Amino acid sequence: MLIIDRTVLVGSLRNKLVDESVAIKMGNAEAQKKIKATTQIAAKPVVKTWHKVIEFKGSSIKTTQKFNIDSNNWRIKWSTTPGSMGKMNFQIYVNDAKGDNIGVAANIIGKGSDESYMTDTGEHSLTINTAQNYTITIEQEK
Repeated sequence: MLIIDRTVLVGSLRNKLVDESVAIKMGNAEAQKKIKATTQIAAKPVVKTWHKVIEFKGSSIKTTQKFNIDSNNWRIKWSTTPGSMGKMNFQIYVNDAKGDNIGVAANIIGKGSDESYMTDTGEHSLTINTAQNYTITIEQEK
């Protein structure tokens, strides 16, 4: 996913237009080249990428250890398959630092995979309710 800091980009483009306008009026070819090179560097987008925070694997009901999120954009990627007892519920509840439930990231029966996105920072844990096999990966964008 590509994220561009719009403030930097708009400000850079506005400065570029003003500076180029002045250089053109002055007829200064050297200044025009310098302005073009400078504004091309300044207008580069800010690229954010996903970074793994922690991963959980299992096949039983549990509350995970706490993990810390310092980005306001993070996701819970999960996949599950039926275990030896067949298709069952698979639920992921998201908890805050106090252990209070703040959301549901998954709630299906049987095989599946998906992602849920969260925006709050700080310490969290998950409560996993299932007897199915699962892998859950927490990632944050930086």
